[in-house]
Amino acid sequence: ISNVAEWGGFNLTFTIATWISLAANTVYGYTVQLVGFCFMFYMGIASATSVRVAEAFGRGNKEEIVNAGRLGVAATVLTGTVLGLVLITFGEPLSRLLVNEDAVLNGVQIAPAIASLLYLAAAMTVFDGLQATASYALRAQEIVWSPSLIHLGSFFVIMLPCCYWFGIVHGRGAQGMMEGALIGVLVAGLLQTLVLEMKAARP
Repeated sequence: ISNVAEWGGFNLTFTIATWISLAANTVYGYTVQLVGFCFMFYMGIASATSVRVAEAFGRGNKEEIVNAGRLGVAATVLTGTVLGLVLITFGEPLSRLLVNEDAVLNGVQIAPAIASLLYLAAAMTVFDGLQATASYALRAQEIVWSPSLIHLGSFFVIMLPCCYWFGIVHGRGAQGMMEGALIGVLVAGLLQTLVLEMKAARP
C-alpha cells in the first residue's frame, strides 16, 4: 500500500506536469530524478535502521529500540543536509550532466530551468529520507497501518492536489509542481517521524 501511494503518487504528478506543457514535464521530471537518486542513500539508512530496531524489538529492549530509531533519523537528517548542499552548490554542473546545456524545448532552456529548482529538491530530499527511515523503523516494531495511511494521505490527498493547484491553477509550471511535491513529502516525513517519536514515548 505504501509503495502504491508513493510511487503511484509521484507517477501521477508527471501526468499533471504534462497537462502544463512538455517543457514543464521535462524540467520537473529531471529534477525529481535527482531527488530519486538521493533516495537510494536513504534506502540504505532505512534498511539498516529497520534491522537494528527489529533486533532490539525481538529482545524486548525498549531503550535500544528508541536509540536505534533516533539514530536512523539523525543519520537521515545529516545525510540529507549534505546531499542538499551538494544539489545547491553544484546545481548547474548537475543539470548539464542530465541534458545538453544548449537544450531548448518550447522556448525553455532546460538545463538552467533544472538548476533553478534544485533548492526545492534539496529541501525535498531531507523529508523524503525522513519518511522512509521513520516508516521502516515503525514497521520493524510491527506497526504497519499507520505508515501506510500516512503515505496514502500525504501523496494522494495532499501532494497531488497541491501539484495541480500550484502548477496549473496558479500557473507556476515546473516550480509549482516541485512546490506541491515538497509539501507532500514534508507532511509524510514529519508525520512518520512524529508517530515514531510517539511510539518511543510510550511506556
